[in-house]
Amino acid sequence: MTTTTLTDGELGSYLLDLRGRQWIAGAVHDRDPYALLLRGFGDPAAHHRRMAERGPLFLSSAGVWVATARDVCAAVIDGPEFGLWYPDPADGRRSPYAMPRPLLAHVLGLDEASLRRPRGEYEAIDPEPWRPLAERVAQRWLAGASGPGDPGDLGDLARVARGIAADVVAGAVGVDAGLCHDTAPALDALCCPPPFPVARRLTAAVRELRGRPRNAVLLAVAGTEVAANLMCAVLLDAGEPPVHLQHRVAQQDLDLAGHAVEAGSEIVALTGPHEELALAGGLYLSAVAPFARMCAQVARAAAESAGRLPRPAGPGVRRLRSPVTQAWARLPVTFG
Repeated sequence: MTTTTLTDGELGSYLLDLRGRQWIAGAVHDRDPYALLLRGFGDPAAHHRRMAERGPLFLSSAGVWVATARDVCAAVIDGPEFGLWYPDPADGRRSPYAMPRPLLAHVLGLDEASLRRPRGEYEAIDPEPWRPLAERVAQRWLAGASGPGDPGDLGDLARVARGIAADVVAGAVGVDAGLCHDTAPALDALCCPPPFPVARRLTAAVRELRGRPRNAVLLAVAGTEVAANLMCAVLLDAGEPPVHLQHRVAQQDLDLAGHAVEAGSEIVALTGPHEELALAGGLYLSAVAPFARMCAQVARAAAESAGRLPRPAGPGVRRLRSPVTQAWARLPVTFG
């Protein structure tokens, strides 16, 4: 039984149970800031500050270790003691209902999305052959960036950036752009359960991508959203990292920052305040980083060339249940 064949009832029950536990964790235990981040309650930057105040490493009431200090985050991201999957790979072949605490990646079938390969199997994806494609796509989107029904040239930069990224991935590796949109919550779903309809679209998209080259799957599942986030930041000179957390699993019992961390424990490294770590670590984020940077460079150059650099035109809205990417659901701008 694979996780992608869980019945609607089984999947829905698990997602609801985990969401409920995360919600409760944010309401008790001195309003745990990591649990509040998972809830989508309040200002993420404020939660990051409160997490840092709890020390270099703390155990959240949500059942996850949280690394906040730069040196501890770097150790978690880079260290061979921390992986992407269970310490015993055989656990990934068991039904999640046979396990006391399955990984969300397991429940949602994200192990089939090239997000759990061993350290050393990921290599940076060279995007340069796709630069001319990205230039054409960016020019097309930015030429018609106004949203339907918007007055003047008011637009939604989140829609534009995500559209550019999905169309470039689709043209580069031969996947349907719609799959790239359906997999957008994948990185956030490593930590926070998506709503049931979103989860089903995500698992269906991953199933549709099965059998394609691994880098094609990786770009569709992770590269699209990372590139879209980075484009928004670069086009607005925002200086915001495209990823704010990295998720790992302890592969052995170890001592970390004075705490005993058991094998199989989930750990997140808070990379938001340490921007240089956002796409570091030599795993899937490092692999898609060159693609994301190329898309951002091309979009910025296309906007400058067309005289259509965006400017904020109102408060943006973050996507709910987005602790990892803090992706924009809507980002109103005017294009100069």
